[in-house]
Amino acid sequence: MSHNIKLIVTDLDGTFLPDRDYFIEENLKAVAAAKEAGIRVCIATGRHWGSSKCVLDAAPFDALSITGHGAAVVESATGKYRYLNPVPGSCLPKLVRHLLNKESLEPVDRPRTHDVDLPKNGSSISLATQAFSAVYRPGLTTPMEEQYSYPYGPKYPMVRRAYRDVDSWTASVGENTEWVTFDIGRIGVEDIAELKQEISAFAPLEVTTAYGTVMEITAKGATKGEGIRWVAEHYGIQRDEILAIGDNLNDADMFRCAGVGVCVANGHEALKQMAHMIAPACNEAGFAKIVYDCIEGRI
Repeated sequence: MSHNIKLIVTDLDGTFLPDRDYFIEENLKAVAAAKEAGIRVCIATGRHWGSSKCVLDAAPFDALSITGHGAAVVESATGKYRYLNPVPGSCLPKLVRHLLNKESLEPVDRPRTHDVDLPKNGSSISLATQAFSAVYRPGLTTPMEEQYSYPYGPKYPMVRRAYRDVDSWTASVGENTEWVTFDIGRIGVEDIAELKQEISAFAPLEVTTAYGTVMEITAKGATKGEGIRWVAEHYGIQRDEILAIGDNLNDADMFRCAGVGVCVANGHEALKQMAHMIAPACNEAGFAKIVYDCIEGRI
């Protein structure tokens, strides 16, 4: 049965991209084919706009993008906010102190995704804005240290600011924190529920995971599903005209807001249970197959 899909919303890492800067040619061509067929393809990613730009430049995606796990809807070409639901700045000091205390109680030898770039005297907690990420490094010799890296190529600089003092760290992001990352080496469903319950004392916040052992905290209602709702209302597209495709738990809310929810074969088992259908794995261009199925009326 054809759903007359008008909007395809895709996660990036693990769904559209098998690695952060590795493009599958079939997927890029499928985005162009969808546009030619009159179907919008919008990204919905845990990345902020700056780290998504290399992908947006590679194919004719929609003019709007959902970033920060749904904390923001931005103009794809410029990064200008059209909608922003940040983590409240008023709750950040209490939140990060709770996370620092929780982190200190965890075994230091447990493998963590953030271990690859985490100094021994640093924390896994990162406060992410569109312009930079802010981290806590109590061993610094200066109050603040700014670092540039180019993981997506020379055109796409990433900025990280490290702070020696907790108060300066939390104050640096103001009211622009799209999400907070936290890594204690475990991300079971029960771990996410436990953390959400603990931090509810500070503010109603969302907790999810998108990769590795990293938990990600956003404002209440800042989900990819809410981003889809905003974009769909903006374009006048109905729920049953939307297809969402993803691979991890932070994509679950997309399925609740789409007529068709698709999980790639390499996706999280819990997400597969929620999906209407399973696509081939990311590295097998599962995204492209789904796009052509939409174009040719098989979905």
